[in-house]
Amino acid sequence: ISLPGPVRRLIERRLAEKGFEVTFTRGTFDFSGRILLEHVAFGPTSTPTPLVTARSVYLKINPWELALLHLDARMVSASGVDFYLPAMMSPSGEDETLAGDVDFTLLPRGRLLEIGHLTGRVGGLSVCAGGALRLPAPREGSAASPFVDKLVDAYLRSGRKAPALIARLSALESPMLDIELVPSETRIAIVRATLRANGLNLAATPALHNTATGPLILNAETLLGGDTSSLVRADGRI
Repeated sequence: ISLPGPVRRLIERRLAEKGFEVTFTRGTFDFSGRILLEHVAFGPTSTPTPLVTARSVYLKINPWELALLHLDARMVSASGVDFYLPAMMSPSGEDETLAGDVDFTLLPRGRLLEIGHLTGRVGGLSVCAGGALRLPAPREGSAASPFVDKLVDAYLRSGRKAPALIARLSALESPMLDIELVPSETRIAIVRATLRANGLNLAATPALHNTATGPLILNAETLLGGDTSSLVRADGRI
């Protein structure tokens, strides 16, 4: 059936409590607790335009909890997701697409957020990720978590640097990035990443004009989250 008005308002209110707002053109619902939202726009209330759009978002919730106006998702799945940096926050003064064609499935387990799968593209880089994140506990007396504020701030800071990074990635031939996220007791996650490419075009370096390399692989590991910076350990070959 068409998504009932009270359920729509409940979704909007619960996100607003976290500092986010969402709009969608169509929503459907069945009594087993499945909700499908189409043509979704999502972002923090602090930005003038949405930071994320999605072709569809699928939620699996407990229908009995919904009857009590509780909205705890058992699963969140989305397809056709694009991440943006608004023009007023972009170094170029134009809207920038940071990542596109993203599909993912998330499984909340209390403070543990499992990533069933995540695929997407950053420029010409194909990305695949999996694992889990250990989210910080909410502040006492507040429904919002400091993690949300830090997440939005990190997104905007990283987004301003992303266009230059995407331009550099064009030197890689058919690059692929695999990311494994391992929950940590002291941080959000241990990040283990592997970058593979069929070659590196060095034409941008004058002394190496018309030069390219063979296949390359780079492995890196670091910690995500926390109040102190972390070293990145890396090894690779080319």
